[in-house]
Amino acid sequence: MQDSASRRRVLQNMAAFGAAGTVSGAFASEGQHPRQFAQAQPGAQGRTSAGAEASGLPRIQLTIGPGTLPSVGKDRMDLLRYRVSGIPRLNGQQLLEPLPEIAKIARVEVDKGNPWEMATYEDLRKLSVRVGELLRSSEVDGLVWVQGTNTIEETAYFLSLTVQSEKPIVVTGAQRPYNGLSTDGPMNLLDAVRLACAPETRGKGAVVAFNGEINAALANALVGLGAKGIVIASVGAGSPGNLDKEIGEIIKNRSAVVVQSSRVGEGRIVRNNNWYEPGMVVADNLSPQKAAILLSLALIKTSTPEEIQRIFDEY
Repeated sequence: MQDSASRRRVLQNMAAFGAAGTVSGAFASEGQHPRQFAQAQPGAQGRTSAGAEASGLPRIQLTIGPGTLPSVGKDRMDLLRYRVSGIPRLNGQQLLEPLPEIAKIARVEVDKGNPWEMATYEDLRKLSVRVGELLRSSEVDGLVWVQGTNTIEETAYFLSLTVQSEKPIVVTGAQRPYNGLSTDGPMNLLDAVRLACAPETRGKGAVVAFNGEINAALANALVGLGAKGIVIASVGAGSPGNLDKEIGEIIKNRSAVVVQSSRVGEGRIVRNNNWYEPGMVVADNLSPQKAAILLSLALIKTSTPEEIQRIFDEY
């Protein structure tokens, strides 16, 4: 029975690795999972029926960049080379047309500046300026940004740092083209709009809505969700970027065990590197994914950084 209980805890811990940003959360006790979507409550906006007037619904801006979600394959089985299908990507209105469910919960306006480029830091800056402009309007209650999944966490983090607004910013994307068999795009888009409508999203910065989960862009959000361990997927030899002060506070307060790893292809993260903090665990040559698995297993036995470092040194 004890073995079965331990296996259940491990599986629960491993299910919690979906945190956005340059960190992954490892949860150490039962019942702690990434927050699941709750239905946006139209009643909070003064409308409860599907036939209610649209004038009482939240007003959401839809902004679109590059990525898979608006892509169209040559047929439903074109899940690999849809980028070169020769079929133009869908615009905002075309994304909304097959989803009448969205019209029941929000008034969505497609940004006239679409599609936005995402190739350089200057593109990021322009996007941030535009998002800020839209959210300053009294006619906008929230915003959904659609982009590719490869850098979705970095964009969410950038928007959290640079856009000064209490209004919801929700980032989403897809793994399969919009017309693909078993596509995830329409559901992710619907969930993103639902989240942008939710009053609970206000003041949270940019969040990622993906695969039925809500993930925050900052490290303290993981602790707030109950994470007992955090893996930093750093750049180079351990730099956590703008998370350094936040990570330092988490280590100082022993809010969670922090493991320092690297997202680059190869190399080691060693003790006393330029970004090492006393009380931090270093992953040596383990990838962030492997470090998250080992940390999740280690947290079953101990939450002491020194003992967890011993485990990382051994395995």
